[in-house]
Amino acid sequence: MARRSHRWLWPAVCLLLCGTYLLFVGTISSSEALAAILAVMSGLSLAILHDKNATRALDVQAPWRRLAVAVPTALARDTVSVGATLLRALVTPVVSKISVQPFKPGAADARDAGRRAAVILATSLAPNAYVIRVTPEALLMHQLVPAPDQPDETWPL
Repeated sequence: MARRSHRWLWPAVCLLLCGTYLLFVGTISSSEALAAILAVMSGLSLAILHDKNATRALDVQAPWRRLAVAVPTALARDTVSVGATLLRALVTPVVSKISVQPFKPGAADARDAGRRAAVILATSLAPNAYVIRVTPEALLMHQLVPAPDQPDETWPL
């Protein structure tokens, strides 16, 4: 029943995406309008196909207050340290590090799948590190500037 109440949302999203496409293109011509419609419809088709075939929903229960402070702080700290390292690399060679961050991936349910996805994405988008591999007990990460392991093995951001 909840799905029927949101049927008006798809056309609204399509119109919004078509308008955004045409705004970024800068011209309104028949070929650009057709390209916008085809791009939006193919994306919409994939979204509907995914929605119909999804085996489990993504559910993330995060410590949002702690992350709201920790993530911007880490981003600023990593940006400064990576910038300084890149400037130093102009003069002397810099050696990066492969590190092992203890990580508890959790169960195969939707909540832990969402947490794993959020941790891997956030860690890989950081300026200093990206995840190379996830093992049952750790994240294998490449770091430009060696950093200590995070003490929280559930949300190591």
